[in-house]
Amino acid sequence: MSSKDPQADYDQALALKDAGNAAFKSGDFKGALKNYSRIFMHIGMNPCMNMSQMMGSGGSGAPPPQNQQSKDPLQQKTDALRLKAFNNMAAVYAKMGKWDDCKEKCTRVLKHDDKNTKALFRRGMAQRKLNLYELARADLEKAKEILKDKKRSSNWERIKIIE
Repeated sequence: MSSKDPQADYDQALALKDAGNAAFKSGDFKGALKNYSRIFMHIGMNPCMNMSQMMGSGGSGAPPPQNQQSKDPLQQKTDALRLKAFNNMAAVYAKMGKWDDCKEKCTRVLKHDDKNTKALFRRGMAQRKLNLYELARADLEKAKEILKDKKRSSNWERIKIIE
Protein backbone atom coordinates (compact mmCIF):
# COMPACT_ATOMS: atom_id res chain seq x y z
CA MET A 1 0.00 0.00 0.00
CA SER A 2 1.22 3.47 -0.76
CA SER A 3 0.03 5.35 2.30
CA LYS A 4 -0.76 4.81 5.95
CA ASP A 5 -4.46 4.53 5.09
CA PRO A 6 -5.14 1.18 3.37
CA GLN A 7 -8.84 1.97 2.95
CA ALA A 8 -8.05 5.20 1.07
CA ASP A 9 -5.55 3.31 -1.11
CA TYR A 10 -8.17 0.68 -1.88
CA ASP A 11 -10.80 3.33 -2.67
CA GLN A 12 -8.44 5.16 -5.05
CA ALA A 13 -7.51 1.86 -6.74
CA LEU A 14 -11.18 0.95 -7.11
CA ALA A 15 -11.91 4.33 -8.70
CA LEU A 16 -9.10 3.69 -11.19
CA LYS A 17 -10.56 0.26 -12.01
CA ASP A 18 -13.93 1.87 -12.68
CA ALA A 19 -12.30 4.52 -14.88
CA GLY A 20 -10.42 1.78 -16.72
CA ASN A 21 -13.65 -0.16 -17.25
CA ALA A 22 -15.36 2.94 -18.68
CA ALA A 23 -12.42 3.57 -21.03
CA PHE A 24 -12.43 -0.08 -22.11
CA LYS A 25 -16.17 -0.02 -22.86
CA SER A 26 -15.73 3.12 -24.97
CA GLY A 27 -12.90 1.51 -26.95
CA ASP A 28 -10.13 3.64 -25.43
CA PHE A 29 -7.76 0.75 -24.78
CA LYS A 30 -4.71 2.91 -24.05
CA GLY A 31 -6.73 4.88 -21.49
CA ALA A 32 -8.00 1.67 -19.93
CA LEU A 33 -4.48 0.28 -19.67
CA LYS A 34 -3.24 3.53 -18.13
CA ASN A 35 -5.93 3.40 -15.43
CA TYR A 36 -5.46 -0.28 -14.69
CA SER A 37 -1.68 0.19 -14.43
CA ARG A 38 -2.08 3.03 -11.94
CA ILE A 39 -4.00 0.77 -9.58
CA PHE A 40 -0.70 -0.78 -8.51
CA MET A 41 0.63 2.59 -7.31
CA HIS A 42 -2.00 2.37 -4.57
CA ILE A 43 -2.16 -1.34 -3.72
CA GLY A 44 1.14 -2.75 -4.95
CA MET A 45 1.68 -5.54 -7.46
CA ASN A 46 1.97 -8.48 -5.07
CA PRO A 47 -0.46 -9.79 -2.48
CA CYS A 48 0.54 -9.35 1.14
CA MET A 49 1.77 -12.43 2.93
CA ASN A 50 1.35 -13.09 6.60
CA MET A 51 4.32 -14.13 8.74
CA SER A 52 3.37 -17.83 8.90
CA GLN A 53 3.40 -17.93 5.10
CA MET A 54 6.82 -16.33 4.90
CA MET A 55 8.33 -18.56 7.61
CA GLY A 56 6.53 -21.77 6.66
CA SER A 57 5.20 -24.12 9.30
CA GLY A 58 6.57 -27.31 10.74
CA GLY A 59 9.87 -26.95 8.89
CA SER A 60 8.44 -28.51 5.70
CA GLY A 61 10.01 -25.82 3.55
CA ALA A 62 6.75 -25.24 1.68
CA PRO A 63 4.52 -22.40 2.81
CA PRO A 64 1.09 -23.48 4.03
CA PRO A 65 -1.87 -22.89 1.71
CA GLN A 66 -3.18 -19.38 1.96
CA ASN A 67 -6.21 -19.21 4.22
CA GLN A 68 -8.48 -16.43 3.08
CA GLN A 69 -10.41 -16.53 6.39
CA SER A 70 -7.29 -15.50 8.32
CA LYS A 71 -6.81 -12.33 6.25
CA ASP A 72 -8.46 -9.11 7.16
CA PRO A 73 -11.48 -8.32 4.91
CA LEU A 74 -9.86 -5.21 3.40
CA GLN A 75 -6.78 -7.23 2.47
CA GLN A 76 -9.00 -9.86 0.83
CA LYS A 77 -10.75 -7.16 -1.23
CA THR A 78 -7.41 -5.59 -2.13
CA ASP A 79 -5.97 -8.92 -3.29
CA ALA A 80 -9.11 -9.58 -5.37
CA LEU A 81 -8.87 -6.12 -6.92
CA ARG A 82 -5.23 -6.73 -7.81
CA LEU A 83 -6.17 -9.92 -9.68
CA LYS A 84 -9.03 -8.12 -11.45
CA ALA A 85 -6.61 -5.41 -12.56
CA PHE A 86 -4.22 -7.97 -14.06
CA ASN A 87 -7.13 -9.78 -15.69
CA ASN A 88 -8.50 -6.52 -17.10
CA MET A 89 -5.06 -5.62 -18.44
CA ALA A 90 -4.99 -9.00 -20.16
CA ALA A 91 -8.35 -8.20 -21.78
CA VAL A 92 -6.96 -4.90 -23.07
CA TYR A 93 -3.86 -6.56 -24.46
CA ALA A 94 -6.05 -9.15 -26.18
CA LYS A 95 -8.09 -6.39 -27.82
CA MET A 96 -4.85 -4.74 -28.94
CA GLY A 97 -3.45 -8.03 -30.28
CA LYS A 98 -0.52 -7.96 -27.85
CA TRP A 99 -0.61 -11.67 -27.16
CA ASP A 100 2.66 -11.99 -25.23
CA ASP A 101 1.54 -9.28 -22.80
CA CYS A 102 -1.91 -10.87 -22.51
CA LYS A 103 -0.37 -14.24 -21.71
CA GLU A 104 1.97 -12.73 -19.09
CA LYS A 105 -0.85 -10.94 -17.23
CA CYS A 106 -3.01 -14.09 -17.26
CA THR A 107 -0.13 -16.14 -15.92
CA ARG A 108 0.22 -13.63 -13.11
CA VAL A 109 -3.45 -14.09 -12.20
CA LEU A 110 -3.21 -17.88 -12.42
CA LYS A 111 -0.19 -17.90 -10.11
CA HIS A 112 -2.54 -16.79 -7.32
CA ASP A 113 -5.83 -18.27 -8.57
CA ASP A 114 -5.30 -21.35 -10.73
CA LYS A 115 -9.05 -21.77 -11.26
CA ASN A 116 -9.69 -18.31 -12.67
CA THR A 117 -11.64 -19.19 -15.80
CA LYS A 118 -11.31 -15.75 -17.41
CA ALA A 119 -7.52 -15.87 -17.10
CA LEU A 120 -7.41 -19.47 -18.35
CA PHE A 121 -9.57 -18.61 -21.34
CA ARG A 122 -7.64 -15.46 -22.21
CA ARG A 123 -4.28 -17.18 -21.82
CA GLY A 124 -5.53 -20.06 -23.93
CA MET A 125 -6.57 -17.65 -26.68
CA ALA A 126 -3.25 -15.80 -26.46
CA GLN A 127 -1.32 -19.06 -26.69
CA ARG A 128 -3.40 -20.06 -29.70
CA LYS A 129 -2.49 -16.77 -31.40
CA LEU A 130 1.17 -17.43 -30.51
CA ASN A 131 0.96 -20.90 -32.15
CA LEU A 132 1.38 -22.65 -28.79
CA TYR A 133 -1.45 -25.03 -29.57
CA GLU A 134 -0.90 -27.69 -26.89
CA LEU A 135 -0.62 -25.08 -24.14
CA ALA A 136 -3.72 -23.34 -25.50
CA ARG A 137 -5.67 -26.60 -25.50
CA ALA A 138 -4.62 -27.35 -21.91
CA ASP A 139 -5.78 -23.96 -20.63
CA LEU A 140 -9.06 -24.05 -22.54
CA GLU A 141 -9.81 -27.62 -21.42
CA LYS A 142 -9.07 -26.69 -17.80
CA ALA A 143 -11.40 -23.67 -18.03
CA LYS A 144 -14.10 -25.89 -19.53
CA GLU A 145 -13.74 -28.47 -16.72
CA ILE A 146 -13.90 -25.80 -14.02
CA LEU A 147 -17.07 -24.37 -15.53
CA LYS A 148 -18.61 -27.87 -15.77
CA ASP A 149 -17.72 -28.53 -12.13
CA LYS A 150 -19.26 -25.22 -11.05
CA LYS A 151 -22.42 -26.03 -12.95
CA ARG A 152 -22.60 -29.53 -11.42
CA SER A 153 -22.01 -28.24 -7.90
CA SER A 154 -24.64 -25.52 -8.25
CA ASN A 155 -27.13 -28.17 -9.42
CA TRP A 156 -26.11 -30.36 -6.46
CA GLU A 157 -26.73 -27.46 -4.07
CA ARG A 158 -30.24 -27.04 -5.47
CA ILE A 159 -30.92 -30.74 -5.01
CA LYS A 160 -29.66 -30.64 -1.42
CA ILE A 161 -31.88 -27.65 -0.65
CA ILE A 162 -34.95 -29.43 -2.02
CA GLU A 163 -34.40 -32.57 0.11
